[in-house]
Amino acid sequence: MKEVKLFNSLGMKMETFTPLVPNKVSIYCCGPTVYNDPHIGNFRPVITFDILRRLLMHIGYQVTFVSNYTDVDDKIIKRAKELGISEKELTTSVIKEYRRLVEEVGALQPDYTPTPTVYMPQIISYVEDLVKTGYAYVSDGDVYLSVKKIPNYGELSGNSIEDLENGARIAVGDKKKDPVDFALWKKTDEGIQWDTPWSKGRPGWHTECCVMIHTLFPEQKGYIDIHGGGFDLKFPHHENEMAQGKAHDGHKLAHFWMHNGFININNEKMSKSLGNVILMKDVVTIGIDTSGVSLHKRGYRQMKVKAPITETLAAALIMLTPWKKERILVDPFCGSGTFPIEAAMMAANMAPGMNRSFLAEEWDNLIPKKAWYDALDEANDLVDVNVSVDIQGYDIDAEAVKAARQNAKDAGVDHLIHFQERAVKDLRHPKKYGFIITTPPYGERLEEKKSLPELYREFGESFRLLDSWSAYMITSYEDAERYFGRKADKNRKIYNGMLKTYFYQFMGPKPPKRG
Repeated sequence: MKEVKLFNSLGMKMETFTPLVPNKVSIYCCGPTVYNDPHIGNFRPVITFDILRRLLMHIGYQVTFVSNYTDVDDKIIKRAKELGISEKELTTSVIKEYRRLVEEVGALQPDYTPTPTVYMPQIISYVEDLVKTGYAYVSDGDVYLSVKKIPNYGELSGNSIEDLENGARIAVGDKKKDPVDFALWKKTDEGIQWDTPWSKGRPGWHTECCVMIHTLFPEQKGYIDIHGGGFDLKFPHHENEMAQGKAHDGHKLAHFWMHNGFININNEKMSKSLGNVILMKDVVTIGIDTSGVSLHKRGYRQMKVKAPITETLAAALIMLTPWKKERILVDPFCGSGTFPIEAAMMAANMAPGMNRSFLAEEWDNLIPKKAWYDALDEANDLVDVNVSVDIQGYDIDAEAVKAARQNAKDAGVDHLIHFQERAVKDLRHPKKYGFIITTPPYGERLEEKKSLPELYREFGESFRLLDSWSAYMITSYEDAERYFGRKADKNRKIYNGMLKTYFYQFMGPKPPKRG
């Protein structure tokens, strides 16, 4: 696995991420209290932790991602009364809208979306455990955690017991023994309630997530890799969750604690008290003018064969390989030459898009012309047209070879590439430790007279003669490995437009180190 470093709010520093269970990652992100229309602030953690989740999945981890909906709260009771509906009707409708918006912003749905109402038996049992062990106490039907019994309380938020005591007081009618204690259970006769040994009531907010983590990750005894949420949850919510984890299970609930920042509106934090909250349903969808040339185009490929690979995808796939300009590169199915041309541009340090124009160049009110000229001048200064490389492209189709040569000329790298009409069965090379990066015909480019099995069998036989070489190919043909005659060392699923393809990677030996 590749090394990943994350900023841990517990300790306020970057740390190398190592999962608690090899190859598996457990993430819990605190979700919204579902009493009103979702606002854009609700979706900052959705997007932030979706990116983290996708990164870890891409690297190869098996990620279990949990995010809750809080469906028990005083605000829910108040809002339901205002609307003249039940609390269940309110929370169900808000959760449905929230799920829809998660899809709309392009995020993955969580693997689990627990709610306190479903986990109430476990919540009551958890609080009972804390009372029995002496970490919590009952006071006139309410249950409180004794904060001073928790070791290192405040280590996540940076608050000390002394600081909290200086700013706290016990109000008239307060049932706490100490002003810094917090409620695990609240006695009430309003709204939804549950029977317990102490009273009829509902749980405190800080307890719900602890219990759901504890229940959903029993093998880890409620200790997970990453606990996330907005920065405003760091204290008191996350600090109090950690305190309960210490009391109930002897751990800090999570190895990494991560927090996303606030959304600012006109340089002020978005908050209901300031009246500057923007609802997701009020967000305007801005369309990008796509009438210009597509961004994946580099500007050099005027001539092309059927079903060419896009320039940006070709460049990305080359970058996924360990190829360097000192090593030979051959594309035996070069088509219009995209892989060899992109490799040559990389070797010559040519910036993508140097040979094309952009629609945005006409937006003088946003981007001054001088900025474009300066960027182009800077890019030109970095180009090394005299770089020494060995890049070759072959194709059995004479028209394809002709197109590839013209495209290379238009890109300014024709002097760096040797194109030749040649069949894959004739692929030979005297040099060692070379690279094949290619996209064998698998759709429109496939000759009707030649079957896929025969084509891939010929490719595999030629490759076996190049015993020190590495081969990388992208294809939608699911039997490619079978007829190629070798199982890939790595295989990535990649979408080429709407077409599902596979990037097969056959690793050769590394060349001996010089000197």
